[in-house]
Amino acid sequence: MSSLSLASSRIFLSSRSNPPSQTVASIMSLPLKAKVSIRDNWEKPECHAQESMKKLKDVLGLEVRCEPQWQVLVSELESFWEDKGELVSSVTSFIHVWFEALTELLDDESHEAWTDTLLTKVRELTSRLNLTVEVSENQRPSTKWSNAQLGFILYIPKGLTHQAVQYFGLFKEQLLECFEENRPSKTLPIHSTTGDEWADVGAEDREEEPQHHAEAWCTFSASSLSPLRVHLVIKQEPED
Repeated sequence: MSSLSLASSRIFLSSRSNPPSQTVASIMSLPLKAKVSIRDNWEKPECHAQESMKKLKDVLGLEVRCEPQWQVLVSELESFWEDKGELVSSVTSFIHVWFEALTELLDDESHEAWTDTLLTKVRELTSRLNLTVEVSENQRPSTKWSNAQLGFILYIPKGLTHQAVQYFGLFKEQLLECFEENRPSKTLPIHSTTGDEWADVGAEDREEEPQHHAEAWCTFSASSLSPLRVHLVIKQEPED
């Protein structure tokens, strides 16, 4: 990671995020198991999520803000989880793995240019690194950068998922790609090739079109029109 980039960043050493009062109020309305799990797996400074957030802050040199909207997350995921405590634990595991993935990228000097881009993006929008946690539209987690959200978005899979660590590599890959503008989709070359092939076929059809029309007309004429008419059409074929 660029020492110049780190030196120019303001370091915040707060060990945990402080949720706003409205978040605290929403937590109080959650099932007991969910509230206990939030306390143990998210709010305690020694829990994995907070420790990885602290590590990320120290490496990045910027404050990191992540305030999960627990009432919304539980509401959207509760149909997949009988145990609401496990639901919360799964969400915090994904956040923890995301923090670890980003920290590893920042520690890798081969990604110095990417780190500089990240710091520039953060300074353009805000003074801290923000992470918003939302529920995905499918069963696959993902992450992306959002100017509208002033930071990253982490999408939790919409389903029963216990092993968040298996997506560590996926998060790293998506984080590295999130600042690439106009990056073609992985499926785009396939679609493009298919389109070119159809374009070639179309060109060939257009070149052969007069002949095909003549042959079709001859066949049609032979079966439906008079012999005189057929003779006239056949005489016109060489001119095409």
